[in-house]
Amino acid sequence: MYIPNVWIVIVNYKGLEDTQECLRSVERIDYEKYQVIVVDNESDDLTVAILEAEFPSVRVLRSQKNLGYSGGNNLGVQLALLEGAEFIWLLNNDTIVTPDALYSLIELSIKCPDKGFYGSFINYYDDKNMIWYGGGRFYRRIGYIMHDNYQKMMDSLLEIQEYTVTQWITGCSMLVRRDVCINYGLLDESLFLYEEELDWQLRASNGNPSAAIVTRPLVYHKISASTNREKQRVDLGASFTSRNRWRIANSFAGIYYIVWITTWFLQYVMKPLLCGRINYSYSAIIGAIHHRDSAEDFLGRVHRK
Repeated sequence: MYIPNVWIVIVNYKGLEDTQECLRSVERIDYEKYQVIVVDNESDDLTVAILEAEFPSVRVLRSQKNLGYSGGNNLGVQLALLEGAEFIWLLNNDTIVTPDALYSLIELSIKCPDKGFYGSFINYYDDKNMIWYGGGRFYRRIGYIMHDNYQKMMDSLLEIQEYTVTQWITGCSMLVRRDVCINYGLLDESLFLYEEELDWQLRASNGNPSAAIVTRPLVYHKISASTNREKQRVDLGASFTSRNRWRIANSFAGIYYIVWITTWFLQYVMKPLLCGRINYSYSAIIGAIHHRDSAEDFLGRVHRK
């Protein structure tokens, strides 16, 4: 099998211990040709020194400001492209990977050469038999996305195939062909945090995303370790996801715009309210009202609330 050159991009934002654990698992990958880049958002000297001392083969890029998921990853992807990467693997820092993860993803890319995005089942870090991401559905007419097999147990799935085609890949772990980056650009930095991978896959597919996944867990995820939601009045995840869903609707909903916004209202406002999650609904409304703000202005607004 031909072994392409893969660059792994990991963004760190005040999550040194998670990043260290992730990198230790990456060091155990059984694959010949890969290079790792860590982008340190809102960088500090101590974090960089610790990472460079423990992982001398890793390229650490410093950003003096927090560029978010999209900007941080783009910084690493740009370097990877300049260095001739044939594939780029975007990997959250709050994950660990199996030793065969990268080989399995590349093997999948050979079996499905018509796809530009590849992934795998992702299970919970704290319960490695429970699925967090097992494929993704996107309902274009109503603007609704979901995880397949969410919180199902791996051992409950019967007659599962080795791999399958799905509609979208989560940005938690996403292998991307070089051609996608060249032909369709990189992640939209105006989105900053959440939904960027959906936007990217929509742009690369004229609004009809399709990807391929390995149907076993190659990655284990700690889930939103970097957003620290509990200490803020406004839920950062809810507000940014809501904001960005509106921005994506502006780009891709077309004649279904009203339906998309109705779906947003039911999903982000009414359902949380009925479940007693008033803060989540409030945060989603903040995101919708201010969705035209720049990412920097919006982040400042959220922190002031």
